Amino acid sequence: MKTPSLAAIALVLLPSLPSAAASVDVTTQDISVDLSAATIRVEIDAAVDVEGADSFPVYGLVAPATEVTVNGAPATLRNDDDYGALIQWLEAPEAGDGPWTVHLVLEGAPSCHSQLNPGLDSCTFKDDERVLLPGEPGAAWYLLSASSLDTFTGSVSLRTAEDMQAAAGQGAPVQDETPGDGSRVRRFDITTPTETLGAWARRGATIEVATADGTRVIAALPDAESADPLTRTAEAMARVLPRYQAMFGALPFDEVHILPVSGRFAFGGMGMLGNIMLGDFITRPDFDYLIVQGAAHELAHSWWGGLASASDPVGGGFLQEAFAEYSAWRALGDTGSDDERLAGVRMNAIWYLTQTDPESDLAILDPGLGDAQDVYVLVTYHKGSLVLRALEEKVGAEVFTAALAGMVARGPGGLSVDALIEEVAAAGGGDISGDVDQWLRQPGFPHLAVGMDPDGTVALDVEGDYRLHVPVRAHFADGTVQDTSLEASTG
Repeated sequence: MKTPSLAAIALVLLPSLPSAAASVDVTTQDISVDLSAATIRVEIDAAVDVEGADSFPVYGLVAPATEVTVNGAPATLRNDDDYGALIQWLEAPEAGDGPWTVHLVLEGAPSCHSQLNPGLDSCTFKDDERVLLPGEPGAAWYLLSASSLDTFTGSVSLRTAEDMQAAAGQGAPVQDETPGDGSRVRRFDITTPTETLGAWARRGATIEVATADGTRVIAALPDAESADPLTRTAEAMARVLPRYQAMFGALPFDEVHILPVSGRFAFGGMGMLGNIMLGDFITRPDFDYLIVQGAAHELAHSWWGGLASASDPVGGGFLQEAFAEYSAWRALGDTGSDDERLAGVRMNAIWYLTQTDPESDLAILDPGLGDAQDVYVLVTYHKGSLVLRALEEKVGAEVFTAALAGMVARGPGGLSVDALIEEVAAAGGGDISGDVDQWLRQPGFPHLAVGMDPDGTVALDVEGDYRLHVPVRAHFADGTVQDTSLEASTG
């Protein structure tokens, strides 16, 4: 339910570091966000390892910077020569190599106009709702590298009105205080390296559902109309979460949040290491078919995009979005009803087969796919998840699950198509490089024609450059049924 990651967009659009030898790594950030007033105040204390550079590019900020220091000395933020205020260079010529201690204060009215999509919002700032989405050019609220994937640890402290629910960071707050001035301060840890953060606060009730192992799934219920669909969604996630953890490894925290977002939310849904943001529209009756499957997809991003991620924008959508989509289909099939498993229309092959124009179709690994929004979802989500299902059918569910767990273990930046090939082989599934070539590096899909020869032999014709493993179930006149398979190729 997401577009390509903001980090991937940055890799394509934005300038590189000053020289090939330069190295900049944001290692920790402690972020304090005041959402209790009519304007926003963000205070960032970050540790950055710098070698061979006196400046580095970050996404432009959601509010004006009122204070910038490096190692206690004044520093500057300079607009980029090509991108203006969308990208700013943090400059400290006197700091030299080694660790930089960066202190940054933002204060003022937040700019919630999305620079990536002018029809959407990059944040929400209403009386009963305050939401900061992951940073984008011109709307960042924490230090986000504009050059490469750059994970960090640390904390997020949120000050909100006392009667607001809140979530940020990873898991439950480690500190929760009411200072007595009508506000409430909650601090959330970032113990698992990430580069994607959200901060959410909203008035309303909550519902809590425990998984079999005691992990809490907490859904915010902003109004009576959304209570039923969000409660059902929380109950479904409490079933799905243990299945994900059994397949891919445990999450490093014991609380998951389902967080509705109103207005022109930039995505139908967004998953960030246990925090699932869903656009309000998805709770309406017209979208009842999608909400559980959509939330399961976003929860899967805790692994595909969270605990592990792709660093190369080419194929990055497939390695995160298609894997999250496949994971949702798999977990709902294991734990829920057929309705839940099949309700997600994107999981239906018919969408890709019937809605894709063969003249404009692109390969999953086509470098131009991210710019082709008319086919991006069809190719990445629909076809991509079906390709994973085909690979599972070929090598077996047990082998494929072990391979996916091996991919997750590679961590942030470790997901790649080569990693998929290597992990399947390591799990005992053989060499799937030929399957990768036919499914990921060429557009379209095979067309099959099935017939019976006069001698009773099943004949299978394949149109397209494919070699396929095709399951066959034969029903005989005497009522017996036989399951087998055919290896079929073009011609």
